[in-house]
Amino acid sequence: MEESLQYYQLEKVQMIRNNKAQSMITIMLLLMILGVVVTLIVSSTLTDTRKLLVQKSYERAYSLSEQYLTKLVQGNVLGAGDDVVNGVLVGNTDANTCSLNPDTVTNDYTPSIVASCNGVGISSGSIVNCTRTTEIFGKSLKIQTDEPVNIDYSKLTLSYDAIDSANPKIYLRYKNADAVQITYKYEETVAGITSPKSVSFIISTNNAYTGAVNIPSTLTTPSSSQTLVDIVNKSGNTVINTLASTVLSTSVDATLNSIQGTGLIDFYIDVKKLASNVKITNDHYAKSVQIKFLGSVPVNGSPSIVDFAIHNEGFDQINQKELAFQFHKFKCDAFDSAYDNTEYGGNTSSKGFGSARLEAFVPINKALPDFFDYSLFVGGGKGGNSVNGYPVIINK
Repeated sequence: MEESLQYYQLEKVQMIRNNKAQSMITIMLLLMILGVVVTLIVSSTLTDTRKLLVQKSYERAYSLSEQYLTKLVQGNVLGAGDDVVNGVLVGNTDANTCSLNPDTVTNDYTPSIVASCNGVGISSGSIVNCTRTTEIFGKSLKIQTDEPVNIDYSKLTLSYDAIDSANPKIYLRYKNADAVQITYKYEETVAGITSPKSVSFIISTNNAYTGAVNIPSTLTTPSSSQTLVDIVNKSGNTVINTLASTVLSTSVDATLNSIQGTGLIDFYIDVKKLASNVKITNDHYAKSVQIKFLGSVPVNGSPSIVDFAIHNEGFDQINQKELAFQFHKFKCDAFDSAYDNTEYGGNTSSKGFGSARLEAFVPINKALPDFFDYSLFVGGGKGGNSVNGYPVIINK
């Protein structure tokens, strides 16, 4: 009996010890779980905070870039001297003055102009660096229907012999338009009398306009007006051509591919064949090719916004720059507290994470359109994605 009692007591002690051990294990597990939960909450909070800081820094850099780009495009001040650039760019009383390279007065065809402004915006470490370059193309453009784009040949004498030698072509890709109206303006001297002249025709792929030219422009008599045939296909000189039958250069391909999506239409205009078809004599001088997108406008509605890209190819970019270069590209890089002012330009590590780049293409020989588009790139500082940026979506 005594042995049974002792065994019972030992067993009871063992159960108590086991219960205590289980309780300790349970408490430790609860503490571990609580620790994991707290860690996750803290980590999530820190991550969300960092994301917010990064986003806000990007937005500040974006705002700086947009502000300065808009001023440059509207005022085209990168063709002016330091005093004009400073007057337009420096809008903050705390901002340092901007430096311009070159610092002399330039013209529309100066290849590249750079302006750097340090200490702008809300931080002394913020920087804006802007450039304006001449281009033979315009990428990712937006324009209203019925608002013409003018390829201007009037700033340099362009005789038929020069056209024949250069063999210029205008490549075009667009969407959100029913048709395109092409107007070729020129001047000829016949029997000693010089007269301004023009021819015009409409290109459409969906029969939206009666009598419009298809792509390619293979009109023949008697199915169409002989006058129209003489403009677009006289003696087999096809003026409007498909891109499928053409080997595109890398530059042309990159320009046209800036327009993406469905419903894309593209072709190229053979300016040499157009001039050849309409000229009476070789005393023929081209003035311009006007391109106007057409589209129906609903009652009490607004005109459509057309996305397009255009590439003007064929002219000598050194000796015929007034003919070759038809667009300005404005680009502004903005850094939100990315560097100390004294370190900008050096090979230093980033002190911040907010940077943005905006680009805009504007025709040289035309007032600013109601709409112009720019592409946004963001990144992590100098030497990184601020230069070789990647596109992101930030609502404008």
